[in-house]
Amino acid sequence: CADANYYVTLTPSNSVSSPPSTDYFRDHDFYHLKLNSTTSGTLSVEFIDGNGTGTKADLEIALHGNGARFVTGQDLIVRSIANNNSSDPLVSEVDSVTLSSVPAGNYLIQIFSWYGTGGPVRYGLKLNGVKLCQKDP
Repeated sequence: CADANYYVTLTPSNSVSSPPSTDYFRDHDFYHLKLNSTTSGTLSVEFIDGNGTGTKADLEIALHGNGARFVTGQDLIVRSIANNNSSDPLVSEVDSVTLSSVPAGNYLIQIFSWYGTGGPVRYGLKLNGVKLCQKDP
C-alpha cells in the first residue's frame, strides 16, 4: 500500500467541546473491514499533524460489529479513548485496540476526533502492523 493510498486527512469541525456531541459527518470517518478468518491482534490508527502547526486533533478508534449501529453501542466490539496529543507536529502518535478472537465477517472501523477540536490530522490504519489501504490505488 503506497503512502498516497494509505494516509487520509481529517479536519475537525471545532464546533463542539464535549463528547458525545461531536459532528458525525465532519469529525468521524468510517471504513469497512472484512475479516476472512477469526482474527486476534491489534487494530491501530497512526496519526500526525496535518498542517505542521502542532494543533492536531487527538484521534480515537473503535470497531463495530456487523449491524454497525454505532450510536446505540449495542454493536460496539472495542474502542480506545486515549489522550495522545503531543503539540510537536513531527511526533507520530498511535491509538490502538486489541482484537481477541474476532470471528470472520464484516465490521465497521470508526476513526474520530473525540472532542471535535484541533487542527487537521493525517492518519493511516494498520491491522497487526500491516497497512490497510483506505483509498483505491
